[in-house]
Amino acid sequence: MKELRKQVWFINQILTALQKQHHSQYSEVLAKTEKLTEKLNEVTTETRRIQKSIDHQWLSAAGKSKLRLERALNDLPYLISNAKQFIARPVNQVPTFRDLMAEFGQLKDEFGDVTFDMENKSISITSESIELDDTYLGEFKIELRIDKLTEAHRMAPYCVVALDPHPAATSSDVTHPHVSNDILCEGDGHAAICTALEQGRICDFFNMIESILNTYNPDSPYVPLNEWDGRSCYDCGYICDSESSYYCSCCDNDFCSECSSYCRMCDETICLGCGGSCECCEELLCKHCAKQCTECSRYCCDQCLENGICKSCQEERIENEEQAETIKSKEQNTNTNEERPSVGIAV
Repeated sequence: MKELRKQVWFINQILTALQKQHHSQYSEVLAKTEKLTEKLNEVTTETRRIQKSIDHQWLSAAGKSKLRLERALNDLPYLISNAKQFIARPVNQVPTFRDLMAEFGQLKDEFGDVTFDMENKSISITSESIELDDTYLGEFKIELRIDKLTEAHRMAPYCVVALDPHPAATSSDVTHPHVSNDILCEGDGHAAICTALEQGRICDFFNMIESILNTYNPDSPYVPLNEWDGRSCYDCGYICDSESSYYCSCCDNDFCSECSSYCRMCDETICLGCGGSCECCEELLCKHCAKQCTECSRYCCDQCLENGICKSCQEERIENEEQAETIKSKEQNTNTNEERPSVGIAV
């Protein structure tokens, strides 16, 4: 008997909310048409002002009225389209008490345990354990807030709460590829969900939400399933998302920003383990851009090599050549002095 009284209370709450919602829809139609009427009155007013200015030859005033008239006419297409959109929206009939009683019966038949929380004015069911593409996500509580039904066409009057959270490794707020901060991304199902709530089809509403939870759309997830557990840095093991993960083309592994860098020659991303430094300028290089000096076999970048020889070896070669020239010059001077004939002095 207590459970029946709860259901009766909720049915009355739902009927009141849906009646307010339908009234608000008509009120919005009036608000849209009132804005259109105001703009049309503005057009009429500026037209009369132009006529009056012409009669009195107030050309400057006529020019100002013409600009205001032009702005008003430019606003009309949007206001007309907006008003037509709201007027074209069907206003559903408010369900009867018997209709909602049948909905509650169907709800219990399909979901078994249904929670009626009078304090929070909510009806909730628990989904089965959800697993998408071998990723276990657990059970979710779908909670419909009756006091928010009047705003169903503006904001979701329900939340989706993970009861056994298995969130994405990179965001604890994302408990399902399409649920963030307990809010479901409805996608193409938004219109159907709103219509079900406006018509009082409570059981259909819960079925649609559970169906979305059991479906994975790879085009619009908060976190893709293939990145649900994140990407582990091959070096330090830190878990990072795709935007913070860097692929090393040398060893074919993923690394975090602290364990990766880039080659200063080709800009290719490399891990610190695969990278090496130019032994001349100490800039980071990948293995493809590092080349050996033909003289000393040290690894250097292209900028530090000339004809395959590093700067150090070039400087050493120049120094050796200069020393050789100096020695040769000294030897030539010595030989010249030895070959020069001595001159005798007569006494």
